[in-house]
Amino acid sequence: MNTILIPPGPGGYGKGLWLPVASGKKVLSLTGREIHPVAIEIGALTESEIVNGFASIPPDEELLCVVINCA
Repeated sequence: MNTILIPPGPGGYGKGLWLPVASGKKVLSLTGREIHPVAIEIGALTESEIVNGFASIPPDEELLCVVINCA
């Protein structure tokens, strides 16, 4: 299975996330009414469906990652 590195952004920490490509899992965006651009980019790079967490939340086992912006 192919993987892709999602590096931390400015002010981020850690070494980033290695995510599988075409895993069949979903990227969850919990950032307000619209899907966050970071979630869109991760979805495109990993060939994953993107879900707006304020509309519906899939079960944990269906999730690849979650993008959260509480500001």
